[in-house]
Amino acid sequence: ERENITDCGIATFGYGELVQAYQPCKLLPNDYGWNFTEKLVEAVPPVVEGTIFLSVATFPPLGGDEYQPILKTEPVAIIGGSIFVYQGRFEVPLVAAMSYAGRADQLIELGRLDEAVADGQKSVELAPNDPRPHLLLGAAFALINRPDEARRELETSIKLAEANPSMVFEWTKFQAQNALRRIKSTP
Repeated sequence: ERENITDCGIATFGYGELVQAYQPCKLLPNDYGWNFTEKLVEAVPPVVEGTIFLSVATFPPLGGDEYQPILKTEPVAIIGGSIFVYQGRFEVPLVAAMSYAGRADQLIELGRLDEAVADGQKSVELAPNDPRPHLLLGAAFALINRPDEARRELETSIKLAEANPSMVFEWTKFQAQNALRRIKSTP
């Protein structure tokens, strides 16, 4: 507010819709429930410009690598010791992918399964080597009764997570294994 910033993006710890109640920034994905809202979250483009606010909770090891292109630059400010402020133009295809994965998860919750598959496919297209998009696409395929495609995506998710063990990917692997067990136990 002091700097009159209105065109911005923010990835916070916690639920994004709560943050939007007191600031104008577009929500950027995080691993802590950013998509739990009835209003469909806007997909993030692969290139973002302007002011970006990132919570330290989005940095590895708690977060994935999606913000690495931004973290390689110097922040212009740090707010409260936990929100880093960046300005510039950043190529962030993994952020875009995770925004589509988050939308797929949200669309699943809203029962809009065909749209969830489409967003899951876009997410995998943008980040084919990240296990999280494959997990969401596999879950969407399972829900529309396409078990072969669901198995393929979930197995890919597990394989990618095992190749790059991290706190974020261990959770993804655990979820993919559980989803795969449910598919295998279904006649």
